[in-house]
Amino acid sequence: MKNTLLRSAATCLLLAAASPGFAQQAVDAPPATPQLPIAEPAAPEAAVLEGRQVNAGVGPVTAQTASIGAPRGEDSTSLKPVGAHFGSFTFFPKLEGAVLYDDNIYALETKTSDTIFRLSPSARLVGDFGRDNFTLTSSLDRLFYSKRETENRTDWRVNASNRYEIAAKTNFGVSAGFANLHEDRGDPNATTTNVSPTLYKRTSAGVSLTRDLARLRAGIRLNYAYMNYYDARQIGGGVTTNNDRDRSTYGADVKLAYMFSPGYGAMVTFGYDKVDYRLQLDDVGFNRSSEGWRVLAGVQFELSRLLTGSATAGYVRRTYDDARYRPTNRLNFNVGLDWNVTELTLVNLTVNRGIEETVAPGYSGFVASTYAVRVEHELLRSLKLSTTARYVQNNYVRTRGATVPRREEKYYGASIGARYDFNRNLYAVVGYDWNKKTSTAVGAGSEFNRNKVSLSVGLQL
Repeated sequence: MKNTLLRSAATCLLLAAASPGFAQQAVDAPPATPQLPIAEPAAPEAAVLEGRQVNAGVGPVTAQTASIGAPRGEDSTSLKPVGAHFGSFTFFPKLEGAVLYDDNIYALETKTSDTIFRLSPSARLVGDFGRDNFTLTSSLDRLFYSKRETENRTDWRVNASNRYEIAAKTNFGVSAGFANLHEDRGDPNATTTNVSPTLYKRTSAGVSLTRDLARLRAGIRLNYAYMNYYDARQIGGGVTTNNDRDRSTYGADVKLAYMFSPGYGAMVTFGYDKVDYRLQLDDVGFNRSSEGWRVLAGVQFELSRLLTGSATAGYVRRTYDDARYRPTNRLNFNVGLDWNVTELTLVNLTVNRGIEETVAPGYSGFVASTYAVRVEHELLRSLKLSTTARYVQNNYVRTRGATVPRREEKYYGASIGARYDFNRNLYAVVGYDWNKKTSTAVGAGSEFNRNKVSLSVGLQL
């Protein structure tokens, strides 16, 4: 009873201090046991259900700037934050400030540059009660543009999750959250004629249950997400109405995994999801609500202490309430590989595919295929280097009888960065990011080239 009261009080305090409301970054409870993680399926609204913001200008799942974490080597523990301890709780506050130069803030063929200042407070509260584990995270990003003040914005998010071991090798997880975010100027669904980036709210919730039986693991996960888009003012007058983009997404996954030998396992996932738009018809008279199912099978492997990963492949099918939208059937795949070349060098490979929503008239959606390679190296105990290369291809699915042309978008990106930890409480990060888009479509924003340079300094406890 005491732990429950403490946990509830801490939740209220952090929510009140972090931001004006609730926000969310992830809805998945952590896996019950670490020996055989199950790869997540790619699905419509996957970015929402898995807590990934759909922006970046490089497709729906790729970050646009270098992100360099704290040192991971055994000798680097003295540089990791320890937080403030309150009984069974540990509190990790952080404040980061950054200055960024973006040579194409509107992600258009004709470039407009600006210098941006960012202030980002965040906090994480972790509660460890033995069989009960609780996490509450919150963050806020305030961006100030030097010349283009209409681009100024504030993003914030809060997420709470709890995992409870209800019996031996049986875990129940629950999470919920809320976020107030913006759509990046380079997003595939961004409107180029808006005065400011499109803002939206995201509400998410999820529950999961996993059970380990000797070598077999069974799990079920239920997710919900609601996207609420704001209308936006257009350049020269007028309003971009986004009510027809508001939607709820319901998802369910059943997963089975079997370890047939130490370090090797087979897994299969059955998934279903439904996208339900708030308005029956969008602004051009189409009903975009849909449902889909998917089946994936694959392996989880640990070839050695230095090489681990998973690979799944299968089939995904999506049907729409509007008969003018063709059913979409595709091969689906997810690959994740971590190769510790040395104790100080990590290579990560990520490949995935999913069907995403679109606002483009004449198309029911697009199939997004993402490929990314990331390399991290600890040059010194306090200096970490990182570089990433990425490629995203979006293939749009035309509606029946549509006169629109075939549409394909390609995004290329690369980033490099360095992080220096002065001590466990102070660090600095410098980074460069390049992003390029090509498309068979014609119009503003169909192609662009973008370069960013950033310098940030952070304080953490």
